[in-house]
Amino acid sequence: MIKPQKQRRKRGVILSRSGFQKLQDATAQAQIRNNHGYRYTLEALGELTGLDPDTVLKVYGGKMGVDKRTLMRCFKAFNLKLETEDFCGVESKKMKEDSSNKSQYLGYHHWDQAPDVSRFYGRQAQLATLTDWILEDRCRIITILGIKGIGKTSLGVKLAQYLQDQFDYIIWRSLTESLCFKSLLLEFLPYFNQDHSLSSEKTSHLISLLLGYLRQWRCLVILDDVEAILPSDDSSRSFCQDTQGYGEFFQRLGETAHQSCLLLISHAKPKQVKLLEGEFLPVRVMYLKGLELSDAVAILQDKGCMCNHSLEEWHQIIQFYGGNPLLLKFLAPTIQNIFNGIAGDFLALNSPIFGEVQDFLEQLFQPLTQTQKLILIQIALNEQPLCLSQLREQILPSISPQNLIESLDYLQEISLIDFQDNFLSIAPFFRDYLMTQMGESKNPEIFLNRVSYSFHLPVTSVSS
Repeated sequence: MIKPQKQRRKRGVILSRSGFQKLQDATAQAQIRNNHGYRYTLEALGELTGLDPDTVLKVYGGKMGVDKRTLMRCFKAFNLKLETEDFCGVESKKMKEDSSNKSQYLGYHHWDQAPDVSRFYGRQAQLATLTDWILEDRCRIITILGIKGIGKTSLGVKLAQYLQDQFDYIIWRSLTESLCFKSLLLEFLPYFNQDHSLSSEKTSHLISLLLGYLRQWRCLVILDDVEAILPSDDSSRSFCQDTQGYGEFFQRLGETAHQSCLLLISHAKPKQVKLLEGEFLPVRVMYLKGLELSDAVAILQDKGCMCNHSLEEWHQIIQFYGGNPLLLKFLAPTIQNIFNGIAGDFLALNSPIFGEVQDFLEQLFQPLTQTQKLILIQIALNEQPLCLSQLREQILPSISPQNLIESLDYLQEISLIDFQDNFLSIAPFFRDYLMTQMGESKNPEIFLNRVSYSFHLPVTSVSS
């Protein structure tokens, strides 16, 4: 009896590396858009493609051959066209993957620094947009901007979790612990190659080495708390001399072709990002606003608030605090413990700025320049949104036009003012904080001098 030839069992085609990446990217986007971010089961993929789950497993497994028509059906299910370079014979090429090493990398190196996002609220539209920017548009640098507490870090973690199968490496690093750029490079480079002795190398050479690895490998590098390495007027913060290296790194990464993505999480924008960003360019910025009402209600319910009762009053509270998740988490225990969970009683007291909320707002306000503070106060004194020409009339005698423009630009960037249709406004909670702090005098100059003295800051001219 003649044994069948072994190669007959390997007939058919499999996806090439580029074809597999194309299918994976499309599947990940569909999961976020149509399946609330959850991974499709084999059964669900079978329904989408019209294939048996075992056949789907062969396609995504990339080791057992199938016929070309099967690959075409998989691609068509995600609005893709199967090209010649998307597949190859089983014998001609094997896909090179080592998912176990990838999982070990994620768990061992940086994932332990990322916060837990097992309870994640909303942001599906933002996740879909970011996924498109990374997988479809191949953006080199993406910056998530927003006021403190708005949920930037949580969004970044959830995005990385969704996309971890799309990358060879994922590196997460908060910049609050170590600001020196060369130290960061010396931490990152051994993850790719441990054979080099790098401590004596110049920073520019180390950047070139890292860029080489980012071309060679598909990497997602996430830097959180980027504002820590940006210039600040807060005299209590000391900076290492090597922070200039971040600027060179951002610029070279944004201008150079590679297959990786740098995700920056910050409440202020690096200068290099500002120069390179554009709606249709590979460097982009997402401005993160407050949560939708339903998602904010979910946070309060998780904290024990009975939001089903007097839902309209809870909506008033959410809107007052701008849908900021951190402020709502500060607020919920007080309403529960002091007001027995009754939102109307809290609103009736008419004193929504207190305790941790006030500390939070002071941390936002104190590092600002005197000019920036004066602008915020002037907008707060006007109960309605303020026209830019009105602000100029009220404030230009005290400060120069150049300082006014630069300060407005910065305040909008860090989400302390909103600028729409030539009108300026500030969030209700921030206006309430400023009005409370000013007291009855409503005199910006007296208030600024009192604030500077109480926080031991030098009293500077408002033109600073």
